Amino acid sequence: MRSHHSTYVALATLVSLLLLAVFPAIVWAQAGSAPGVPVAAPVENPGLSLSDDVYTMALLILAGILVLGLGVACLELWDLQRKRDDEAVQLQAQIGDALLRDRKLARFPVAPTVHIPMRRRATATIELHGQVPTTELRQSVLRVAEQEATRILQAYRIQDHITVEATVGAQAA
Repeated sequence: MRSHHSTYVALATLVSLLLLAVFPAIVWAQAGSAPGVPVAAPVENPGLSLSDDVYTMALLILAGILVLGLGVACLELWDLQRKRDDEAVQLQAQIGDALLRDRKLARFPVAPTVHIPMRRRATATIELHGQVPTTELRQSVLRVAEQEATRILQAYRIQDHITVEATVGAQAA
């Protein structure tokens, strides 16, 4: 099943291609011939004849459809980015809450930052910033972040910006 986003993008692409196919034909039909090239005498057509106003109106309608299609596609992309940002904030809060629930990690200044790209299958990035007194506590922070990310995301990577400083434990205690 196709998502609304891909349907709108396909519609905008189709309208753009239609406009690109029709516009040169209209311009060519109105341009006549190049300078210096003899022009054949016009042939009387007893059938229907379209005036310049009809071509102009058709062009304006097609341009309007194109602009509308592009506008809808832009709105869909904006909505998709908003949803990804909401997912990132939710995961960031869950990792932060999990760190606060762990008694040995709750007193250290560690903050997660999550970036989720717009493409669904792209790899999300979880950055961990802060300070802990030992490498064991640093590994515990990484493990907690990985457990929370595994529950929500399929593809992610953790960027470790946690520093180990012995003085942090004395300040936090």
